Amino acid sequence: MKNKKLTTSCWFLIFLFYSISKTQDLFPAETKPGSTPPLPPYTYTLAPGKADSPDEYSRKAIESFLCAFADNYIGIEDTRPLTRKESYVPIFPEIPHQKELAENSEIIKWFEETVTITSKGHVTILDRKTLENFFNRVNQVIGRNKFIYDPNLEIANIIVEISPSSEITDIVGQIGETSNLQDNWVVQLSADDDQIRVETRIARYGNMTISGSKINFTDQEKEFAKKERLVKIYIGNVLSPMIRHFSIIHELMHALGFPGHSPYPDSDLYPLPIRANSDNYSSPILSQISEQMIEMLYRPEIPPGMTAKEAGQILSSLKRTAQTPPDSVKTFLERKLSDLKNQHSILLKEGKSIFDKETDLLVDDARLSLKEADFRLELEEVKTDNHLNPRIVDLLKNAPSFLAKLIHIRREMVLLRWEKRKLTESGLYSQKKINLVNEQSAILKDIMTTAEKAAVVEQTFNSSRLTEQKRTVEDKLRKVLRQVSCIQAELPALKNKNRL
Repeated sequence: MKNKKLTTSCWFLIFLFYSISKTQDLFPAETKPGSTPPLPPYTYTLAPGKADSPDEYSRKAIESFLCAFADNYIGIEDTRPLTRKESYVPIFPEIPHQKELAENSEIIKWFEETVTITSKGHVTILDRKTLENFFNRVNQVIGRNKFIYDPNLEIANIIVEISPSSEITDIVGQIGETSNLQDNWVVQLSADDDQIRVETRIARYGNMTISGSKINFTDQEKEFAKKERLVKIYIGNVLSPMIRHFSIIHELMHALGFPGHSPYPDSDLYPLPIRANSDNYSSPILSQISEQMIEMLYRPEIPPGMTAKEAGQILSSLKRTAQTPPDSVKTFLERKLSDLKNQHSILLKEGKSIFDKETDLLVDDARLSLKEADFRLELEEVKTDNHLNPRIVDLLKNAPSFLAKLIHIRREMVLLRWEKRKLTESGLYSQKKINLVNEQSAILKDIMTTAEKAAVVEQTFNSSRLTEQKRTVEDKLRKVLRQVSCIQAELPALKNKNRL
């Protein structure tokens, strides 16, 4: 009996040691004992930590909201797809510690007053019911009739395409996909008489392509997308009705403005349709986390163009919409509008600074070009015998850049030095010929000095650094102007009696 107890204890110790070793293998080498201790799953958050309260958004909902704005932040590869019984298993992926990537993600949503939805392809009665119930609930959550589903529409802002019954989708593979919702503004800066002008135009998404995707845009859809925003959803013809049902809901969440996923299985944006295991058609169309996420996204205080970091800070201090008086929302938006106008002024100054640098470079380039032209005239007056390429003036005049001119000049300088040495070393010494070579070399040297300075100016002007600075300012301006536009539209809407 004593030996049996000893054997049992040994097996227990071996199992314990094995379990600990396997647990350590879950973490990267740098997080194993002896180095920086690992962060436990779900302690990382982009929003300030807080205790959950019934009248506020839960920590899980805020984390799901923020993670869902970083595309591929939480991926399907972080989860275990199926058990042997072919049902999805909720595995909790650790939130990636890429704080900067997620914090700088842009909030994108439908800012249009009305968004139309239609369905195409092999759409069943249950599919239509799912779409109707989804958007009815979304409208209730956000407090307005914003999303209108009409299966009879030929074209709409959101198009749900169900694959034909002949194309059966393997549930282990990809069930559905959604094209990205984008802002349709392009902002360009220009300078006119020392004044900075901001031009805004609608982006043309007519030639939309999605690499490796089953989403195909028709000519009608491409034309529609040149004027209005369009998102298209593809749903594979899954045999399981519940997986199909929750896959549609998952893709519709993407279409509302969430490009990424949630790390929590009780969210409809979890990479796999976990709810298909236990829920049924009588269950709520949206999970509690999903409802909170949609409510957060379509709050007036969270305009598109805002970063995830800003949104997390605001949402962590807000009460739910039902507990928020309209006057406090109005005060918040007015204060935010004032801040955005200050940002707008600062960005215009940055833009003017970039154009001033470009102007200075253009002036330097023009001055050096004139100087180089004068030297070319001097060179034309010099007798260009066989010591100097008679076409050098034309080569310099027609060169596409100062860098190309430098190549021609340096080649001629080498040849002239070689010619001078040959004349000096030969018995046919001629001071007249030596003087001609020296004169030619002196003028070419002056041209080379000017061309080197001009090449630096030219390279600086054409470098991507100034271009990137300008694009960065333009993108920041787009985000600011988008927020201003949406807030200005929301302020009068706060008094709209037609809200649900």
